[in-house]
Amino acid sequence: NNEETILRIKNMIIERIENNEYIAGEAIPSERELASAYGVSRSVVRTAIDSLVRHRYLDRIPGSGTFVRKPDFTKIALGVLQENENTSFSLLARKFGINHSNKLISAGILTKNRYFAHKLCLSETDKIYGIQRVRIGNHEPIVLEYTFMPYHLFPDIENYNFERLSLYDYTALKNHLPISFQETV
Repeated sequence: NNEETILRIKNMIIERIENNEYIAGEAIPSERELASAYGVSRSVVRTAIDSLVRHRYLDRIPGSGTFVRKPDFTKIALGVLQENENTSFSLLARKFGINHSNKLISAGILTKNRYFAHKLCLSETDKIYGIQRVRIGNHEPIVLEYTFMPYHLFPDIENYNFERLSLYDYTALKNHLPISFQETV
């Protein structure tokens, strides 16, 4: 049956993508090579590839070939995060099936910073705690995150490692979840 053969070819290509035999951004073998390797007609391979393009596993570039689609990590947040919703990056990454981690770049207390004091509705003399992290998804950097928080709400924050601990979980534990945030792409 042609439909079963097409499904079998699709599943074999998907399995090779998931096992990193075909790497994101890499060209897969030509239709002719795949047809020969799997012992099927080119039209069967073409139909399987067309389906994988529609399902966003592959990209066809006329004159260049067919390539494994690179993950589009901007889709994690765009259209998902809304200013009236409170959610964590970690939760979103899990929802999208992304293996995630953090790399702490810097953290510390800021003083006399008019801009962030104004943004946080604090006086210029209030301490602000700043954290800069790279959020990593599937072993690639996907987000550079800056977080600024009123230090008086989190006086023990320096005792925590935010490479391993969710900042969102920490703020929830302290009963001070963010009430506003800004996303810039």
